[in-house]
Amino acid sequence: MTEQGFVEVVVEHERLLNALARRLCGNDADAADLVHDTYERALRAWQRHAGSRHLRNWLVAILHNLFVDRCRKARRRPLTEAIDLLDLAAPEPSAPPAWSNVSDEQVSAALATIGAEFRVVYELHTHGRSYAEIAAELNIPRPTVGTRLVRARKKLKDALLRELDAERDRGAGRGPQDGRRAGEKNRRDGCGPGPIPDHTQDRVTTARPVPPETITAARQVRPRLRRASGSRP
Repeated sequence: MTEQGFVEVVVEHERLLNALARRLCGNDADAADLVHDTYERALRAWQRHAGSRHLRNWLVAILHNLFVDRCRKARRRPLTEAIDLLDLAAPEPSAPPAWSNVSDEQVSAALATIGAEFRVVYELHTHGRSYAEIAAELNIPRPTVGTRLVRARKKLKDALLRELDAERDRGAGRGPQDGRRAGEKNRRDGCGPGPIPDHTQDRVTTARPVPPETITAARQVRPRLRRASGSRP
């Protein structure tokens, strides 16, 4: 049988295939696709089955197998839904981190409490000086510069934490002792403001140079410590 014979077979069994497809799929659109795929599959194998006396059963078997394959693929496919159709609640606006409210005045006040030998290293570093330049200017070993910078940042962090705790307590109407206990508990429990970002730790109020008297005070610290410990200069 030629392709003309295939067309005749299609016309003969079209009503049956459409009815069976609608019963399996439940809607006309999917049924039409299923019948179309059945015709394509049958046409590719037509030369092998053209002389068969059971063409009707053959076409029905193709349609049924294709439907089973579709069901298996649909079961493996994850369920999706257009996000535009979902009823999503608007997210609650999150409060800005505590460090975003730290002012330049608070940073300056905290720097004034960390000690001259640490403050001068910190300020020189924030003005772009390298470890070698700071060591040469203050007449101290280069490793000491790194140690003092680490300790200066820690002292600055602790001072800012105390200031933030006190400010929060003033807003809540609590006393300083209660606030200090609450702040320490929050930090132990991981509920505090969190680590200070680098851009806050290294922030300075203005671009003014480090005052000479601060550098002089830092240079005088080392000889005093040596005399106190009895070591030779």
